Amino acid sequence: MHRTRVILEDDPCRRDVPYRRSMRATGRDNVVAAGPVAAFHVLVGLVLAGLALIEIWVQPVFQAGIPGPRMALTALVVIMGVALACQGRWPLAGAATFSGTVVAIGWVGQDHQAAFELALGGLVVTYTLAKTTTGPRAWTGAGLLIAGFLAWSWLTYTRDDRPDDFVVPALLIGAAWYVGREARHHHQRAASAAAAAVAEERGRIARELHDVVAHGVSVMGLQASSARAGLPLELVDQRATLGVIESLGRATLEELHRMLGVLRSGADHAPVQPLPRLDQLPDLCAGGGTPPAVRLTVEGHPRDLSTGLELSAFRIVQEALTNVRRHANAGSAWVRLTYLPDTLCIEVVDDGDGSVTPVRFGHGLVGIRERVALHAGSLVVDTTAKGFRVQVALPTGVPS
Repeated sequence: MHRTRVILEDDPCRRDVPYRRSMRATGRDNVVAAGPVAAFHVLVGLVLAGLALIEIWVQPVFQAGIPGPRMALTALVVIMGVALACQGRWPLAGAATFSGTVVAIGWVGQDHQAAFELALGGLVVTYTLAKTTTGPRAWTGAGLLIAGFLAWSWLTYTRDDRPDDFVVPALLIGAAWYVGREARHHHQRAASAAAAAVAEERGRIARELHDVVAHGVSVMGLQASSARAGLPLELVDQRATLGVIESLGRATLEELHRMLGVLRSGADHAPVQPLPRLDQLPDLCAGGGTPPAVRLTVEGHPRDLSTGLELSAFRIVQEALTNVRRHANAGSAWVRLTYLPDTLCIEVVDDGDGSVTPVRFGHGLVGIRERVALHAGSLVVDTTAKGFRVQVALPTGVPS
């Protein structure tokens, strides 16, 4: 059964399900670790070195193989394998070592060589170098690979060689370089799009938090003004303190409005709507009759939460349901809200095609992740036996 799971922090609401990958909800973009990349290159190095050793010690597997003094060639093939294995972490050093080793094999071995392992290794090295390096390092590595290829071709040249014996490998190396550069550019474009999505979502959160904070500060100022008006005139110090609070509240509101002017774009100057709260979830789940049908369940003892926390919880459910309606191809979905003593748990599950996981990790997950990180919560996203699941835990503090 296909399962994919992303975990941000530990989730007190989650159910034990096998998972493959975990990340922390720090609000930062997570970078893929070098481990899998290095493992791939180690595997390539072991396989190609093993095949080359078979060519040297047993019998040629690919045409003429690698004829020549076995001990010297064995040592060089081992160095080649190490160079391939290390290229995942040190692309330029690996390319330089591989290129030098190939030239040495051509020098030590006999003229007539048809080493498939060297050719395939050259393609892997070229692709990796093009994908992982840029600027002078990339062009230095490319120069070393070209020089190595030309030197090996010259050292192994025989009268039976035809022009296509040089042209075809050269074209393949050029194609590997082109594909590697395109892969790098695609990764950069994806990273830029992800960064833009995060920035856009953080701006949206900041605008909504402005309204939350502004409302709180405004109420504080009004309460201070009301209390000051009700105090006897002889309580000068107390009246002065409340006056300072009232003035500070007005100044803070002005600063908040000024900051909001920086955060809002031209399209954001529409009339501000009341901030949504959790008691509006039934209308959100109804969705105006838009499929799929969504069932809402509330467990535990509902209680008053901070405005910011309720806003984030509402937006998390909204983003999750938007993903369901756009991508899940589901017949039904469930929203479960669970009030624990110090945590609000949110679970959104659908019965759609849960195997199409990559399609679902779009801007919606970015928004959910940012709001979870804002409240130091936890997020679990995975596929179930049939469908897709989002689980969120938001700390609420122990109720008084």
